[in-house]
Amino acid sequence: MERITIAIRADGSAQIGMGHLMRCMSVAIALKEHQAEILFIAGNEQSKAFVTEKGFLCHMLQGHYESMEAETAETLKILKDHGVHLLIVDSYGATEAYLAEMNSNLPVFYMDDLGRMNLPVSGLINYNIYGQKMSYESYYPESVELLLGSNYAPVKPEFLSTSYEVREKVKHILITMGGSDTLNIAGNLGEALAHVLPQDVEITLICGRFSPHLEALKRLSEANSRVHILTDVPDMWNQMAKSDLVIAAAGSTMYELCTMGVPTICCYYVENQRRMAEYFGEETSMLNAGDYSENPENVLASIVREVQRLIADTTLRQNLSFEMKTVSDGCGARRIAEKVCNYLETK
Repeated sequence: MERITIAIRADGSAQIGMGHLMRCMSVAIALKEHQAEILFIAGNEQSKAFVTEKGFLCHMLQGHYESMEAETAETLKILKDHGVHLLIVDSYGATEAYLAEMNSNLPVFYMDDLGRMNLPVSGLINYNIYGQKMSYESYYPESVELLLGSNYAPVKPEFLSTSYEVREKVKHILITMGGSDTLNIAGNLGEALAHVLPQDVEITLICGRFSPHLEALKRLSEANSRVHILTDVPDMWNQMAKSDLVIAAAGSTMYELCTMGVPTICCYYVENQRRMAEYFGEETSMLNAGDYSENPENVLASIVREVQRLIADTTLRQNLSFEMKTVSDGCGARRIAEKVCNYLETK
C-alpha cells in the first residue's frame, strides 16, 4: 500500500484550552510510527505554533470563519492538494453538515466527548471512562468503526515509560487545571492549601501559556516560597512522578495520571468535564469535588479536606493509585493509530 497521509483538524486557544490539540498530538505521534504522513489543519496562530513546535506540518486556514461549515471549501482544497486519505476531526464546532461534506469526500473519524449520535462519519472515537456505556452501537451502523472506552485514551508514551511509586509521606502536591483555567482555580487552590498544609509540603501550579491569570500566579509564588509556578511544561510525566498528590480538572490529563497511578482529586468547571468527573467519582475511590463554576467555596473546602485525609493515610493513596491504573494502560494512541491504519488498508 502507498504511504498514507492523514489530516487532523483541531484547535487550541486560551478560550478552549489545549486538550484537543494535546490528545491529537499523541495520536499523530503514534500514526507517525506507522509511517503515515501527518498534516494538521488549524484555525488560529496559537494552534499552528503549538503544532510546528512539535515538528509537524500545520496548515492554518486563511478565512476568519464563524463556523466550521464556512471553512469547508478551503479545507477540502487543502485535503486534495496534500493527497489526504483520512481526516480526524476533534472539535465541538463540527456540525453534522460539516462532517457529512467531509465524509462524502474521504473517511472521517470524529473525536467525541459528548455522546453525539448518528453523525455522518466513518469512525467515532470516545476514549473516556464512560465511552463503552453510551450505547453508540444502537445508533451507528456496523460499517462505522467505533473506538470506545479508556483503552483508547491517547496518552503520550512517556507517561507509560515513567515509573511511579506511592511514597510514605506527602511532600509535593501538583495542581493542574488545563491550559486556560479562566476561573483561576489553580491559584485559589494553591493559596488555600498554603494556609493549612505543613510547611514541608511543596505546591506546584501548572499554568498554560495562554492563562489570563499568569501574573496573579507569579505574585502568589513570590509571596509564598513553597508555591511554585510552571508554564508550558514539556515533561509533564516528570512533574507527575515527583508528585505525591495531584489535583486536576476532569480532562484528558486524567488518563495520563491513571497511566502512572498518581493519587488524584478531580473537579470540573465546564460542562464537557462533568460526565468524566462523575464517572471517576463513581467508578473509583477518587473524590469528585464537583463543579467549581457553580460553587467555588464548597469545591475548595472539599478538596482541602480530601488533601488532608490523603496526606494522613498512605494506604488510601496506594489503593487509589491501584484503581487508577486499571483505567488506562497508556497504549490508547497506539490502538487508535492501528485501527485507523487498518481501516484504510481494508478500504
